[in-house]
Amino acid sequence: MTKLTPICPLMLVASLFGFSEQSRGAVPQQSVLDSYEQFENIDQAAKVLRKQTAEAKTHSFSRDWFDWEFLLRRYIDEGRRDENALKMLAAYFRGAVLDRYRALDAQGEGKMFYIFNTSMDGNKSTRISSDKVFLRDVHGGGGHGGWGSHARMLIYEELVKQEILSREERALFREIVVQSLSEDFLDFNRLERGANNRPYKNTGGIAAAVRVFPICQGLRNWRHGLSDNGENL
Repeated sequence: MTKLTPICPLMLVASLFGFSEQSRGAVPQQSVLDSYEQFENIDQAAKVLRKQTAEAKTHSFSRDWFDWEFLLRRYIDEGRRDENALKMLAAYFRGAVLDRYRALDAQGEGKMFYIFNTSMDGNKSTRISSDKVFLRDVHGGGGHGGWGSHARMLIYEELVKQEILSREERALFREIVVQSLSEDFLDFNRLERGANNRPYKNTGGIAAAVRVFPICQGLRNWRHGLSDNGENL
């Protein structure tokens, strides 16, 4: 487990995550630690992480979330004693999901935001649907965009369990989840299904969403999409 010599937390976070005023707009390079117990001013560190994650020009909805899921699992496996880790998880979740949604919504593009994968037509940089152009890593991910969705759902569950998120934040995330599972983004008849890593990782978050938010069970297309990949992901 990483041990840190106490230094200015703001400088440490900036060096660890590649954050600086000059790099604003670039994708933050997260280097997630095994533990955050050594941070003396974790609140300031979390504030920086949230701000930079929210304001980055683009955001990876897939692999970037893997390290944060690992941090969550370490936090749980070690008895939930690293409260600083929970604060960093909350900061990343808020910045990457809630704040980025709010920023798009302020531009009239909130309904274009999605956190799972998508079946919309397009290429590696854009998706087109209903005469709207969706930018990859801005409005959501690509064909692999759901790879981080399982981590997003697990982190959300833990933040709710620890009473970190407000009622407003929980309601907003629920809205985002329901929106992301709509047929505007997901037509399971057009998605790859089978026993390989792509559909397995993409549907993990969807299965968790249906479990966490019973309202999602009323959506018409989710069950067929999960049936070939296992509903108990």
